[in-house]
Amino acid sequence: MKICAVIAEFNPFHNGHKYLINKIKEDFGDVAVISLMSGNFVQRGEPAITDKWKRCEMALSEGVDLIFELPFVFACNNARDFARGSIGILNAFGCVDHLVFGTEYGDLEKLENIANKIFIETEEFKEELDKQLNKGISYSGAYINAVRNITGEDEKFFARSNNILALEYLKEMRRCKSSMKAYSVARKSAGYNDVNEREGMAGASQLRKLVDESFDWKSEISKYMPKQAYMQLVDSEIFTKEDFFRLIRYKLIGYENRKYEASKFYGIAEGLENRFIDAAARSDSIADILERVGTKRYSEARIKRVLISVLTDFEKQDYFD
Repeated sequence: MKICAVIAEFNPFHNGHKYLINKIKEDFGDVAVISLMSGNFVQRGEPAITDKWKRCEMALSEGVDLIFELPFVFACNNARDFARGSIGILNAFGCVDHLVFGTEYGDLEKLENIANKIFIETEEFKEELDKQLNKGISYSGAYINAVRNITGEDEKFFARSNNILALEYLKEMRRCKSSMKAYSVARKSAGYNDVNEREGMAGASQLRKLVDESFDWKSEISKYMPKQAYMQLVDSEIFTKEDFFRLIRYKLIGYENRKYEASKFYGIAEGLENRFIDAAARSDSIADILERVGTKRYSEARIKRVLISVLTDFEKQDYFD
């Protein structure tokens, strides 16, 4: 029996996930599918749509055989640390044959060629990265631009979040000399941010948007989710980033007369604590804080991850411990 691993958030579990699980079982035959799944907070710095227990039940009911939790320190972090923690854990199991991931094109050879080009950050790459950072954009944006310019790949390739994560997985597998083999499955019809109504496919972010914005979301998302997962989601408590606004605001304002102390939170650097505290005092929502704190240099995802660090009291020292 082969053991295939999937790194996922299942936020929520949708038809694309079901397609991936079925494809693994179809391609590998006698196989056990395990998953390393984010907990209650996810990579983009938001609470998951529902708690980890419900999302675990969704995945188990739709064909995943065993689920492990990806620790918060990796799950709510940038793509590089997300991949480093995930690959490190799966590699430590010592029994996983294949890491399977969905990408926009399913072209593993192309992904591996790009990953190999950027695995060793040459002087040329470092110079290009510095050039991009000097434009005042975020590190993640500068890194992607540098990779694109060095490899010659088109912008569309790097606009897809699953391609970015796949590259980080491949780099990390090479770095730690993993015995796992990579296996790429082309996403069917809809990317992370897309909807294909005709084929019943919608990306996870689009499903969350429907839940957040549509009064009739329960009927609207039914066509994009397998039956068991759908039934469990509609019976769950739903969370959004705004549910935690008052607590986050309260905690940030508490540092108003000792702003320097707020620099202890993971993700805060270069005096950014001042912007967060000032923004919290004048904001009525998480969206307000994001707008007031945001700059070209700090991506929205990074700002949201800082807010989650404040919410959970996750400090820089915790990361290194």
